[in-house]
Amino acid sequence: MWRIVGNGYRLRKRDRGDNVKLNDKGGLRKMYKPLRNQNGRLLGLVRDYNGRTELRDAGGRLLGYYYQKANQTRDKNGHLVGYGNLLTKLLYDL
Repeated sequence: MWRIVGNGYRLRKRDRGDNVKLNDKGGLRKMYKPLRNQNGRLLGLVRDYNGRTELRDAGGRLLGYYYQKANQTRDKNGHLVGYGNLLTKLLYDL
């Protein structure tokens, strides 16, 4: 079981491992798609909402955002990483 830092989310992995669901304190469910390597190891979690895509590492720490309208990828501090969806680059820059 992983704990997502910052918003009080608790992470539960489904039996099939297809999707990861999070419950916040209000009971709302948010869908995260897992990013896995060729051996099945969890590398990160991706969520699309409100015109942006959020990336978190396997421990639940925020790594960055991709803004679809601006076509920009920014890290967790808001610094521009580049143009286009470069979120997977943030996984390897740890």
